Formats: sequence, C-alpha cells, structure tokens
Amino acid sequence: MFCLLLSPICDKLFHYKIVGFWGGAVEIKQGSVLTMKKKHPCGGCEWEVLYAGSDLKLKCRGCGHMIMLPRSKALKDIKAVENPENGN
Repeated sequence: MFCLLLSPICDKLFHYKIVGFWGGAVEIKQGSVLTMKKKHPCGGCEWEVLYAGSDLKLKCRGCGHMIMLPRSKALKDIKAVENPENGN
C-alpha cells in the first residue's frame, strides 16, 4: 500500500529529471547562453557556457566573472537556454 501511494510522486520526480523543467530535452553545450532565475550581483542574469560536462563552467555576460556549478544545481536555476544556431 505504501508503494502505491508514493508511485505518482516518484514518477513525477523521475519525469522531471529526464525531460527537464520545460517538458522537452534540455540541451546545454559549449557556447550556449543561459538565463538564470536569480540575477548576479552585477545585475546580469545571462551566462555563457564555457565547459559542459558533469559540471558547468559559466561566464557572466555582464562582468565576466566565472563560476563552476554542478549540472544538477544549474538545471534547477535555469529559466531559458539559447543554443548557437551554427553549432560553433
């Protein structure tokens, strides 16, 4: 009985992990521009992806400050993703 009550909750969490917040696959690669939910102290909210792996290395487009975030934390804080069109 306990498993049956938790199964809808587990399914929703599993679904979130696979498809991301937008309901589609989140593709973050080098050169992508991320808009985050919270602003950086400099006032900018856009970050450029310098490295994409298990961690993301991001550069603030406002002041140039660089940070490294675990991918799991970054996925929770992203509002929008803009991928480069030419694949560069």
